[in-house]
Amino acid sequence: MATTGTPPPRPTRPPGGPPSSVVGAAAVRGRGVGVTDPVAAAAGLDAHAALRAWAASPKSEARILFSGLLFLTQIPVDRVAGADHHPGYLVLAFAYFPAIGAGVGWVGAAAYDAAAAVLGGGVSTAAVAAAAATAATCGVTMCLHEDGLADAADATLGGWSRSEVLAIMKDSRVGTFGAVALVLATVAKVALLSALGTPGPSVWALGAGTGAGPALLTAHAMARATAPPLVATCDYIVDEEDAKGDFYAWFGRSRHLLSGARVAVSTASAGAIAVAAVGVRPAMAAAAATAAVTAAARWWGIRTLGGVAGDLLGGTICVAELAVYAALLAVGPAGGGWAAAAAPVARLVATLGGMAGLAAVSNALGGGIPPAAEVGVSGGEGESGGGGD
Repeated sequence: MATTGTPPPRPTRPPGGPPSSVVGAAAVRGRGVGVTDPVAAAAGLDAHAALRAWAASPKSEARILFSGLLFLTQIPVDRVAGADHHPGYLVLAFAYFPAIGAGVGWVGAAAYDAAAAVLGGGVSTAAVAAAAATAATCGVTMCLHEDGLADAADATLGGWSRSEVLAIMKDSRVGTFGAVALVLATVAKVALLSALGTPGPSVWALGAGTGAGPALLTAHAMARATAPPLVATCDYIVDEEDAKGDFYAWFGRSRHLLSGARVAVSTASAGAIAVAAVGVRPAMAAAAATAAVTAAARWWGIRTLGGVAGDLLGGTICVAELAVYAALLAVGPAGGGWAAAAAPVARLVATLGGMAGLAAVSNALGGGIPPAAEVGVSGGEGESGGGGD
């Protein structure tokens, strides 16, 4: 039976706004900064002192490689070569990101080809095979980069100032913008892979591969090549209030270890993997798409944050992967090519430029949305942000 009366009051948020995660900050900080050095532990050094002592010690390339594999995937290699989430080793592991990405792409290619072989050729089965490949790669990485894409989308479109962008990024909940970004990215990935993979399983040939499998290998390698130059050429932004701030602070301080040689190894390995998988011309198109996405991410990061952050790196990898699929499709037999795309792309650029021009004129006349600090936005109900309200 329905009852009448005054409804109970809505619960209020605690002082300082909503918690950024269902896991408490104390529990997150209790995980440490990723340093598991038995020698330092025996000497009674804390994590920070252990990291400083580590900086002067010899480095194992095997541990660097497997630490990167442990970070980027869910493959349990923590007992191999002493691999762990040591911030310094993770920075050095950026050199191997494209190679690890190729391994992730290989898993997706195996899933695609198996599904396409079982289901047979055709557009519909290609879409199912593409969904299987997407599920496989997301399973291997546990949606590490997709999480960054969602947080970056929420922060980019929901934050009115640098502090708000950082606050939204550290919120583990997914908001409207992040949800839409994830849906669009997933739909676009399945559509592009199915177009690349029609009518059946991949054709594997050194320097001349075709189909979704070689495209997956290329895209996952190229996409992860975006991270090393961004970290090497930009400040790494750390939110001191973030529960993971200690880890990221040491990660940022270790970025000087990412030498030009390691960035070159990353870039060269991504290019070599692409050439071996799809050939020179498609690899050049993939490289151009990757470079464009990297440049755009760098511009946005410096303009908005003053540098880069983990969510920005993850989101960039997701966008770059889609850009590589699009580039491979454009230069492939089914694509219209760059010449056919010139006029539509020019119209799109003109449209966006017109919108930006109108906004610039409005701002010059004193219009536009003022920064949050100027309008006194508080942490009360109804505020915009990365949460799933």
